[in-house]
Amino acid sequence: MNPFTTPTSQPGSVALGWSDLASLVDDCDHYIESPHPELYDIAADPGEKRDLAEGLPPAFRSLRAELARMPRPLQPPGNSDPEQVKKLAALGSPEARWLDKIADALVKKSVWIVGGDGWAYDIGYGGLDHVIAAGRDVNILVLDTEVYSNTGGQASKATPMAAAAKFAMAGKATHKKDLAMLAVTYGHAYVARVAMGAKDAQTVNAFKEAESFPGTSVIVAYSHCIAHGYEMSDALKQQERAVDSAYWSLFRYDPRKAIAGESPLKLDSGAPKISLAEFMAHENRFKQVQQTNPEGFKRLVEESQRSIRERFALLEQLARAMSPSNLVPGAGAAPKARA
Repeated sequence: MNPFTTPTSQPGSVALGWSDLASLVDDCDHYIESPHPELYDIAADPGEKRDLAEGLPPAFRSLRAELARMPRPLQPPGNSDPEQVKKLAALGSPEARWLDKIADALVKKSVWIVGGDGWAYDIGYGGLDHVIAAGRDVNILVLDTEVYSNTGGQASKATPMAAAAKFAMAGKATHKKDLAMLAVTYGHAYVARVAMGAKDAQTVNAFKEAESFPGTSVIVAYSHCIAHGYEMSDALKQQERAVDSAYWSLFRYDPRKAIAGESPLKLDSGAPKISLAEFMAHENRFKQVQQTNPEGFKRLVEESQRSIRERFALLEQLARAMSPSNLVPGAGAAPKARA
């Protein structure tokens, strides 16, 4: 049984993106494991048999090489090399017709799994965690609205402390789950936290790096929502306040940097420029709690402000500590044997 293609109870967005990739891998594996001598004529050397070094039949490698040389924007389905297609059609065998059908799938595909915070932080986290742990070459985009936007505005693990939401009308009493840092702990995934309204260039760079990363990538994007309680025309400015208060610190974690002798963690936003209270003052989800429970709200804001300072200091320390030049000498060495 293939664990990647067996139907599961995981939420749809993960299952769909994962099955698309797994299906392609299974198709290619099936072809590789089932050599068809009549297809060898497509290769430069008709007498050449399976290439043991690469593990691919010559016909497979030849067609894939032709497709890879074509510019990706000019490769819509069915736009394979006409000469190669003619050769496949001329063979007439069932295997050749089958290979012709999947020819366009032999080029690299960009697979994106997109979902909201209710899925990523809560009901679908088990599936999300499984995909990240597997390390396959898929990209995951989490649109974090910090509330169950599509089902009526219920609180989720992404909802921040002191915010009002259904099931937390007096203000959520616990901290927001740090999904991005949880993904960083795996060490092998590309992870970025972005906010388009605060730093659009950093957002673009994160998407480009995630797409080029040869493994799992996770981008957690700050996403404004009407449930936050302010005019959407001010949304980008509010995203900027979120970053300026360090409520939403921006960073990129790229494991490739460590190989190049750099810190894999890059902090893309600075120390707090404004207070958390100033950020909260523009959103009704916080003002509602302040009006109904002033003393309780004050305690929650003070706790949130303390937590934000600590988390930002931790990010700064991690960015420095992860630099290969700052690692403790001998930390990775094997322990010496006792005499």
